Amino acid sequence: MVERMVQRIEEAFAFMTGVALLGIMFVVCTDVVLRYVFNAPLRWVFDLISLYALAAVFYLTLSRAYCEGDHIRIDALIRAVKPRTARVLGTLQTLLALPVFCLICWLAAGEAWSAYRLGLVLNGPVPWPSWPTPLIVSIGTFLLCVRLVLTLASGEVPNAPPVNAELGE
Repeated sequence: MVERMVQRIEEAFAFMTGVALLGIMFVVCTDVVLRYVFNAPLRWVFDLISLYALAAVFYLTLSRAYCEGDHIRIDALIRAVKPRTARVLGTLQTLLALPVFCLICWLAAGEAWSAYRLGLVLNGPVPWPSWPTPLIVSIGTFLLCVRLVLTLASGEVPNAPPVNAELGE
């Protein structure tokens, strides 16, 4: 049940980040045309994209990327070892990643709460609030932590080679 709920959230985030990427492309193209054709750039574009959109695109897809094996890994090492060893290494990687991303989630949530409580804004053409970015980081890493726990609980390692029980590998 939790697995299915996490999958649905991952799918929703993947859709949202796809829409965000389309929005980024539209806004950047619009800004380029306005800047070079009409000499009237959109001054808020860089901040919007760098502060919010790119953070959302990256962090809200972390969990799905992990689940599908689209994260960075050393394939040469995985191919060089037996499947059972590769699975042990995958489990070890998951065990090491979990506390790191829990810490990132905790710290980002604290930063978001502090920035929100204090009403912090960034200097620039638009006084953007500073709390949404760490909130996005916190949400994305929280979902990844849930995915890592589910992975450990299931005993499966995403995209690990299958273990051939007959050969003892």
